[in-house]
Amino acid sequence: MNIANLVLLGCTVLILMVCYIIALVQSKRGNMVLTMNRWDMSLLLVAPILFVLGWCAGSLLLLKTVQVVLFSFAGICLLGSLIFSIVANKDSVWKVICTVLAKVFLAGLTVCGVLLLLLAFMFILIRMFMGKVAQEDVKVVNYDKFLCQYVGLKLEQ
Repeated sequence: MNIANLVLLGCTVLILMVCYIIALVQSKRGNMVLTMNRWDMSLLLVAPILFVLGWCAGSLLLLKTVQVVLFSFAGICLLGSLIFSIVANKDSVWKVICTVLAKVFLAGLTVCGVLLLLLAFMFILIRMFMGKVAQEDVKVVNYDKFLCQYVGLKLEQ
């Protein structure tokens, strides 16, 4: 990625975050509706999860159809949530634009959160299945600078 793309991405995220903060403040005051009801919030949270699952399924060669289906359902869920925003804020165009951009920011933030959770889960699985050495059978002799680790001597019982 070159520097121009990173600047464009940063500016986009900044604009989306500002729209989210404005929508959050205005919804607390009662001037705007960010999420209309539980269905709206559910659609807003399910869409990024389906997107990440579709992205992960696309890495497997045999699951291209599953990827298309998951991406389609994610798009339908996000579109449904955006329709709820348009219906709730139909009296003003700027409210609709602000809530749509705020929901796009929330969807992107949820994608990042789900990816971080997957990364943490994979790290935990890797740590869990790594070979373990029984500590009671090993006597640490010293630290070897060449190997950059402690060298132990296994005691025979």
